[in-house]
Amino acid sequence: NNLLFSAIANPIPTNYTLSFNLSGGSAPASDPDAFNDMTASEVAAQHTFTIPTTMPELAGHTFSYWSDTAGNHYNPGDTITVIGNEEYIGAETLTANWDLATYTITIANSNTTTTDTSDVAITDFTIAYGGSTDIKVTPSSGYYLSNVSCPTGYNCTGYNTGTDVTTTQTVTITNDD
Repeated sequence: NNLLFSAIANPIPTNYTLSFNLSGGSAPASDPDAFNDMTASEVAAQHTFTIPTTMPELAGHTFSYWSDTAGNHYNPGDTITVIGNEEYIGAETLTANWDLATYTITIANSNTTTTDTSDVAITDFTIAYGGSTDIKVTPSSGYYLSNVSCPTGYNCTGYNTGTDVTTTQTVTITNDD
């Protein structure tokens, strides 16, 4: 009596994971699960993932690109191939890279008592998120500095106002947004 024995061997699938390090940022409220780990399990030496088109958010910064552990750069919507190892694991982490946001400020005369603005310089400059800059404000002859105001998200300090303030004042503008 012969006994026939048969065995079937199947290859072990590799488990692949793509993770995201938001570097202090977060997923937007409109897509809170955009950067959950992506996983796949297949019998292959590698797996290709598509990076979400959603961009993470970080106050005072603009998203620049994703980088992998080897230093390669990726944009939202790009694909990345994760290679498996001999332990049937393939893993990669993409890290968000940010640029510090800058804001353009326009200084303009808001004097409504005269239409002569020929001696008023209008200046544009930028302030980085969390940064500050000093500007000099000098009232024209016969005028005084009555008020300095900053838009929401900015703080103006270091100046004096009043009918006796006819000399140059240094105003520090800080981006507090």
